[in-house]
This record gives sequence, structure tokens and C-alpha cells, in this order.
Amino acid sequence: MKCVLALSITCVFACGAAPPRTRISVREYRDKVYAAWLGQCVGNIYGLAHEQKYFAEPGPSNFPLGYTGWGAARLKQLNGAFSDDDTDIEYMYLMAMEKHGVEPTYAQLAAFWLRHVRREVWLANRAAVGAMRYGYTPPWTGKKEVNPHWFQIDPQLVNEIWSITAPGMVRYAAAKSAWAARIMSDDWAVQPAAHYGAMYSAAFFETDIRKLIESGKAALPPGARFVQTVDDMIALHRKHPGDWKAARKESLQKLYLQEPQSTRTGTNANLNGALGILALLYGGGDFQRTLDIACALGFDADNQAATMAGLLGIVHGTRGIPDSLLYPLKDRHWDAPLNDKYTNVTREGLPDAGLKDIARRLAIQGEKIVLAHHGRKVMESGEEYYEVNPDAEFHPPFEFPAGPPPEIELGKPVNHQLLLSGARKGDVRWRIVKGRLPQGLALTNGAITGVTEDHTGFYPVTVQARSGSEALQRDMTLLVR
Repeated sequence: MKCVLALSITCVFACGAAPPRTRISVREYRDKVYAAWLGQCVGNIYGLAHEQKYFAEPGPSNFPLGYTGWGAARLKQLNGAFSDDDTDIEYMYLMAMEKHGVEPTYAQLAAFWLRHVRREVWLANRAAVGAMRYGYTPPWTGKKEVNPHWFQIDPQLVNEIWSITAPGMVRYAAAKSAWAARIMSDDWAVQPAAHYGAMYSAAFFETDIRKLIESGKAALPPGARFVQTVDDMIALHRKHPGDWKAARKESLQKLYLQEPQSTRTGTNANLNGALGILALLYGGGDFQRTLDIACALGFDADNQAATMAGLLGIVHGTRGIPDSLLYPLKDRHWDAPLNDKYTNVTREGLPDAGLKDIARRLAIQGEKIVLAHHGRKVMESGEEYYEVNPDAEFHPPFEFPAGPPPEIELGKPVNHQLLLSGARKGDVRWRIVKGRLPQGLALTNGAITGVTEDHTGFYPVTVQARSGSEALQRDMTLLVR
């Protein structure tokens, strides 16, 4: 194991200095938040009929595809929208923010996972919650050493909430999305979530699809794998400007067929992230066409459909979502989009809710974040506005996660480095405050190192890490074999 300080992603903008403040009316912000939530629900339910169906060849192109399959059947049965893994974790995170504040800790989010996520969970999310039940806490739950599905799609479909509640705060949104993505993923699999987070945040003020994609690239570190992937998708769009099928076919050579065997799956984060970008490019900002292409591109299609529909919801507001998608059941007389219902069918203990109410609660959290990061709420000509600080940064809470214990064997070298999240880089002081390490081992800069010739058995210790004025302790039991 390695000592890693989980720091926020730094955003580097190539487009020059941002204005000191960015303004959006409270009314418009609330409408875009509602449209984002509606868009995600629409895209998720619409896309379920196409999930994991198209691999070697794309799906049908007789657009619009319409609501079909079991998603449409359940929409009719429940007489409105329902929870699925593209929205239910975000709904859970909303409740965590309402309980613990707008910047909850890993430990607080893990408690929500343990309480509410017991079924209808797959891949990296399933492995993460399994690790939590074993006693590990994030971000250990997403690390390669612990989570065999660290490279899968999961983080890019459950973290849009951090950007919906951070309008125009692109640095903040991307870093917070990456931080939350590490609950279930690691390394380059975190990057699409951060890219999407930047686009969602920027979309409150930007309508040009290409500029949104570029804002996502700027939010990633230099040399990031997903930056190259996005550039490849842009190049394919230029090469085949009117032929998304040709672009798909060519993209799969590199993203799927040439992917190493250990990470070659239909749910690979990089692959599905790329297909989301293709859907945006070939959709050209049109809600219906983007939705249909996202479905027809295949693989884990409902996730791309939900995320891109949510993004275009922000771009266009509620007026930009076709009525045929919001009122799809002609024999029902709904008074509001999707009958203003969100029925929980996936998560234990989460109450049913109205879609408008969820959006209202999301907007409340967004206002808190804007004001907490040097933004303002002002009145002008009878209209309320938010003045957003676009340079806001996300600083993760300081935490000492629980993870795998060191492997200690008599006479064998030990090099076990502890993990912190949110510590100030280069400003961590470590010490043992209770118990003792086996003779021959030492704690230096967060690493337990040395060779022990002490007795076999158990050695309980309490380790303290201090960063600035904050100090954390963790009880550990070391086993010498």
C-alpha cells in the first residue's frame, strides 16, 4: 500500500482569466436544476430498454426510439418516474447533504451507503459497499488493492449532484466529483466523472457543446487518459461529421478491442465516457437526438442517456425537454412532467418524493454552496440573482480512512504507508499515541517500515495524524506472523 494524500484535481483553464463573478437569476437556476433532474430521469428510463444490448453493432437508428421495454412498462405501472442506479445514489447524497451539510465526509457518505444500499447494486459500487461492510472506509473502498472493479463506469453515473449544486463553479465541481468518485473507483476511471462534473457546472452559463466538452478537458490533469479519449472522439467527429455509426465503429478498435484484457468490459469507464462524448457531438445540442444516439451507441447505454440528458436539461432548461418525453403516456392526464413522482424501488429506507420537491431541495443546497464560497445573492429590478465565484475550490474534509492492515512477518521487510484524505500537502505530522509498534518497526511520514524480530502476536496501537490545527486518530491492531 502507498501513502496517498487524496487531493482535489486542479483545473487549468486555457481560455484565459475567468470574470470575477458570474451571475444567474435564482429563478433560472432553479429551473435548470429541475431540468437536470428531469433530464436524468427521462434519460435513465428511456435508456433502460437499450442497456447492455449493442456491442459489435450499434442499436436501431429509426429515431425517435421512444419509451420501450421494461422501463416503459414500469413507468406505466408506477404512474410516474422511479429510482434506478443513475439517480438513486444522488438522491441519497442529497439526504446526506441535508443531514450533514453541503460538504459531507467520506465517513458520513459511507454510513448512508451502509444504511440504504443493499440490493440493485453492481460492479464497482457493489465491491465498494462490500468493502464498507468489511470495515474499510472511502477512498480505500475504491482503490485497486481493495476493489476489483475500480475501472468500471459507476462513478460517472452517480455524482452529477455535486455539479448541479455548484453552478459555474467548475473547479469546485470537478474536484468534488473526483473526490466522490474515489468511493468506488481509482486511477483513470475517476476522470470521466470529473469531466462530466465540469461540464455540468459550466452548462449553467454555457450552451455551446464543444465549449462544454473543452471545459471538461481543462478540469483534468495534463496527460490524463480521458483527455486523449475526448480528443480522439472530437477527431472522429471531424472525420465522419454526419456518420455516428462510422465513428462508433472506429472508436471501438482502440477503446474496446485494444483495451487490456484485465479492463476490457462493456462497462469500462473510459469506453462509456467516450460514447457519452460522441452522443453529445453528434446530437449537436438537440435533446431528443442526443438521447437517441446515446441509446443506439450501445454498451451501458442508459447511463450515457441519463447523464447527457441531464446535461442538456441544464443547457436548455425545462423548455428544452420535449413534451413527448415528459408526458409519454397518452392515456394518463398528468398535471406535471412524469406525474411529479419519484417512486423509490431500489434503496432501502429512502422515501418516495416529488420530482419538483427533489429539485427544490437540490437548489437549496446549491444556494448554500454558492454563498459559502464567496458568492452572493443580490436583488436587481425586482429579480434575485446569484453572483457566483468561478474560482471556488473544493478542499476535501480531513479524514483518516480505515483500510487493509500491514502485512508483518518475522524477519521480512515491512513498508506499509497509511492513507489520508484532505490533508495539507507536506503538512502532516505522525506519531503513536497509544501502544507500541513491534520492535524493529518505526512510523515515519505515515509509513510503517523496518524489519521485526519481536514476538508473533497482536500489537494494538493508536496512530495520530495532524494537519494544521486538525488531528485525527485511528486504532489499529498489528499482527506479527
